[in-house]
This record gives sequence, structure tokens and C-alpha cells, in this order.
Amino acid sequence: IGNIAPAAARTITIGGGNSAVVATINIGTGNASVAGGKTINIGTGTPTGTNLITIGSNANVASTTTIQGGNGATALSLQAAAGGTISLGTTNNNNLNLNTAAVAGTTTIGGASTTGTITLGQTSSASNTINIGTVAGNTFTQTVNIGTSATAGSTTNVTIGSTVAGTTIVQGAARLSALTSDGFVKTSGGNGALSVSTTVALGSE
Repeated sequence: IGNIAPAAARTITIGGGNSAVVATINIGTGNASVAGGKTINIGTGTPTGTNLITIGSNANVASTTTIQGGNGATALSLQAAAGGTISLGTTNNNNLNLNTAAVAGTTTIGGASTTGTITLGQTSSASNTINIGTVAGNTFTQTVNIGTSATAGSTTNVTIGSTVAGTTIVQGAARLSALTSDGFVKTSGGNGALSVSTTVALGSE
């Protein structure tokens, strides 16, 4: 449709125009029977100008946009050139769900060689709540690890709480292993009394 190299600016429309009836536009919907049977390119290439591509509508009429892939390791990929920014939900007030339907699998944020900063919760103009590991249903056990790297030669600095204002609460069977060479400093009883325990396994006393 249209010349490969147009002589002037133009608009190519497929299934355009206003309509009061349901219209379906199919692109590459046939069933391929070989690997790589269909390659569909939209706005690809290496332009010397810029490509501006919009998929879907954000009009407030309950429109939906679904982008899906198969079950391989690269089933769905969102990529940008080096130095580019990938934004999710940065324009309007949105609810963002990430991997919430999974009953198995791994959710990873940040790269293995990342030198930058990963920030969870950055508001400076309103009060908010950040929950980490707050829902463990019924008889299940939830393990939360923060700064537990055991890689030889590595250094982990962990800061909890603010020196400006607020309260830091450590509750449950707490053990602080770096305060004594004789064992773990632990709390006991309802009055928060401190004592030294040589039992390593948490919850074994």
C-alpha cells in the first residue's frame, strides 16, 4: 500500500473513518505451521529521522489494549536504545499490577551489573505506605531477605529508619548477631528484655 519512497507527505489509512457499527481489522492473523512463519514489522528500520508510533487509545471509554506473547524465554520484550527511558503509567493516575497472577516464577527488578539506584516509593508531597512481605496467608511461611549477600569480598551497608523523625519497630523473635561474639542478642518476654542466645536457628527456642 503506497510507494516505498513517497515524493511528498501522505497519510495511509486502513479501516479508518467514524463508524456506528463493529469493525474488525486483522493483520497477520492466519495460523503459521512453521517456526517464524509470520514476521510482522510496524515502524521498524533504522531511520535518520524519528518514528512516532501509537498503539491503542487512552480515551476514558474503557478501551482495552492487549499485547501478548508465547511461552518462551523471550515471549514479550519491551526494549529501548541505550540511554532510552521505558515508562509505565507515568502520565495518569493508574493502578499497576506486576506478575500478580503468578503462583510460581520469579519477578526480578534491576540488573546484575546495575550501578544506578533502584527506588521504591519516591513521593515528597504526600503520605504513603510501602509494604514489603506483609501478606502471608494462613499457615504459610514467608521469608524476607534484605541485604543478605554472601558473596566473598562484597560489602553490604543496610540503613533502617530515619534520623530526622519517626519510629523504627523490630518485632517478633529478633536476633542481632553482630553485637557479641558469644552468640545472638535476642529479645525475650513481653518487656523486651535482652539476653544472649547461642542458638543459631531462628524460632528453634
